Amino acid sequence: MHSKFHRLYEPIKINQMALKNRLMALSGVSASTVKMFGGINAAEQVAKGGAAIINTVMSDVDDPKSNFYPGSLYTLRKSERDKIRSWVNRIHQYGAKYMIEMDHVGEYYRAVGDDFALGTTTKINEKGIRVKGMDEADMQRIREAYQRTAKDAVDLGFDAILFDCAGGW
Repeated sequence: MHSKFHRLYEPIKINQMALKNRLMALSGVSASTVKMFGGINAAEQVAKGGAAIINTVMSDVDDPKSNFYPGSLYTLRKSERDKIRSWVNRIHQYGAKYMIEMDHVGEYYRAVGDDFALGTTTKINEKGIRVKGMDEADMQRIREAYQRTAKDAVDLGFDAILFDCAGGW
């Protein structure tokens, strides 16, 4: 008797990326801060367990307002690249692909004082934070931030990119 999930363990090709099976795992690793990103052991365990593709969960794009917390450092910054590249290699050693989820928190940026978050419309959000509706220049800057981050992720060896654009856009 065939299970309705019998194809889960069959290889699949998505565009140019060949996966050894159809199992995707969230590693439980949030890349939004390097300290949390240090949970590479969780990602390595699911790769070792046979998952074909591991998702890092979330990485902020290279923009000052992309993380929830003002003053946060860009996750894929130059000072961390050797370490991140070694983590990607740890996933690859098990035949798994490593996907990074790129995020910009938009109106959920936790602005303080005179600072503001960016969103689709100007308003005060449910947290009482001032949100500025983006203009063309803001949209271009955020687009370029996604582009820089995608290039950095590819340069670091990530195999796939998930664009998370649900930050109140």
